[in-house]
Amino acid sequence: MKRRLVFLICAFFLLTGSGEANVSRIHQDGVFSGSVVSSPAQDGLVLGAEDLEVSFPVLEADMPSLKKMAAVAVTYRVINRTSVPVRANLQFLGLRITEGRISLNGGQVQTAAVGNEVAGSEFLERITRHRYQWEPKIYEWYFHTLRKIGGWADSAQPDLEGLLKAARKSGSLKQVFPQVDKLSALAFSVIFKPGENILQIRYEQGLFLEGHTAYMGGPVVRAGFDYLLYPARTWTLDPAFTLNVTVRLPDLVRKGWLWDSRQTLPFRTNLVFSPSYDPATKTTVLAGRFRTIPADVFSLHIVKE
Repeated sequence: MKRRLVFLICAFFLLTGSGEANVSRIHQDGVFSGSVVSSPAQDGLVLGAEDLEVSFPVLEADMPSLKKMAAVAVTYRVINRTSVPVRANLQFLGLRITEGRISLNGGQVQTAAVGNEVAGSEFLERITRHRYQWEPKIYEWYFHTLRKIGGWADSAQPDLEGLLKAARKSGSLKQVFPQVDKLSALAFSVIFKPGENILQIRYEQGLFLEGHTAYMGGPVVRAGFDYLLYPARTWTLDPAFTLNVTVRLPDLVRKGWLWDSRQTLPFRTNLVFSPSYDPATKTTVLAGRFRTIPADVFSLHIVKE
């Protein structure tokens, strides 16, 4: 009887130990892109429109998709109201943005990656405010980090002003986003001809990920996309300015033994969209048209089932 009891205890330990060994945390934060920053100047340049198109990759239900990237295309209609060409020094803000391709009126533009500490401080305040006021539960790990910086216990519930103070106290983005040293930007100088100009930026952006994987039951992952809108406010906006946002969300794929199944992705966003569904491509298309900059940050997150 004693031998059997020992065996059962050992077996139980091995099974539970095995379960813990095959559970791992997934957390990938600090992947942002944003609008082009214009140096404030009375130079006759106005922003007539910004068109943002985001195409999500196909996500699989049983895969954490850590390396999946969203394809992003941003088009700016810049109007030069003067009768002479105007040079402007611009920056496209972001965190961990790679392989950005910028063109003006069809011609390629040369860029250089630069750091921007002043913009980094503003970013921390705005992203903290946005996350707190929109969906703080989605960003629990972020606020856990701020509570540690502020010296609060895990059970504490500091208000927004307390969290903003902690963000300022951090002193660097790396304390809050471990994989990021500083807010980076693609800097470039262009000459806008009189009249209408088309500035285009294309790149790929990693997804926000929050969740865990387990050997039994598969991964539980939330993926999302965050885009900084507030830098566009550095421009003088045309009275007829519009922000047009289009998001394409392919159906979630569930791999099966004999065939695959698909389902539409459940999501949350802080902007108002008109959804439609394209059965040919099995894609949900979200379209939004705004006459001003509607928020500091545009976020769209796929929620856990």
